[in-house]
Amino acid sequence: AALGTATPTPDIVTIGPHFPSSTMNQWSVDVERTLWRDAALDVQYQGNHSYHLDSNWQKNAPLPGPGPIQSRRPNPLFGNIRAIENQAYSNYDGMNVVLVQRMRHGLMLQANYTWSHSLDQGQYAFGGGQIVNPYNWRADYGNSAADIRHRFVANYVWEMPFLKLSKKRLVHAALAGWSLSGTVTMQTGVPVNVTISQDIANTGQSGQRPNLVGPIHSTCGDALVGCINSDAFALPAQYTYGNASPNLFHGPGLVDFDTSLGKAFRIHERMAFQLRADAYNTFNHVNWGNPNGVWPSAQFGSITTAGPMRVFEITGRLSF
Repeated sequence: AALGTATPTPDIVTIGPHFPSSTMNQWSVDVERTLWRDAALDVQYQGNHSYHLDSNWQKNAPLPGPGPIQSRRPNPLFGNIRAIENQAYSNYDGMNVVLVQRMRHGLMLQANYTWSHSLDQGQYAFGGGQIVNPYNWRADYGNSAADIRHRFVANYVWEMPFLKLSKKRLVHAALAGWSLSGTVTMQTGVPVNVTISQDIANTGQSGQRPNLVGPIHSTCGDALVGCINSDAFALPAQYTYGNASPNLFHGPGLVDFDTSLGKAFRIHERMAFQLRADAYNTFNHVNWGNPNGVWPSAQFGSITTAGPMRVFEITGRLSF
């Protein structure tokens, strides 16, 4: 701003002078074995360590303590000084087990199970992430927001053999040649970040967390109200940050079956009509959202959202 037009304590955004490129070190081990004809099992371990990830922090935040925030800032002539720098890091370890059955006797299948653990220092700066305690970045290291410990995904195609050899032309045209395909997804939930609404540290920083004082017991998904024991947390002492790490526990898991039934009807040598029926979330399974993570509040541990329910879709396509 021009001289004399800035507010008494303006907020500014800065980009650090040292801005190295993000770097990932990755390693893996892979063992594959043929099981039977056209089928193989692949067991993989993958790990990586990433650093120089972009981060967002308030470099003009005061130390926790009593008194007005502005007068305790390192530079009281300014308000918030948001610094964007490449200082954050993350770690990932995962095991994949992959079963592949190439098309044989009308059946093709690929199934993949993953166990993994992902840790970082929060979302990227441009994704809204921010270091809560700028004087202790290590306190913001914890489960990633997308940390899914167990995930199973399978997809298949089955060329149904029924009436394939029927000599009745009309029956064969109507009932033979159908194929069934689909995708199955099962996974454990994504983490829930427990925060407090008060500025206990008296630093002007949002997203502060409570103290973790006991084991967490989650019944989220089985219960929709109070699915986390509130007594696992306590407010930090005045003018301190809580000791709870980010994303302490995981919400409800996900189970989803998507199924498709289709057939191509030959009309002419160069013309065919394709009919397809899709059922998303075929079994109408309820996939609950994450519970409220603001502690203490009346809504803490309550689930109020759910994923989409079953949807049917029928499509036809004429190709020539």
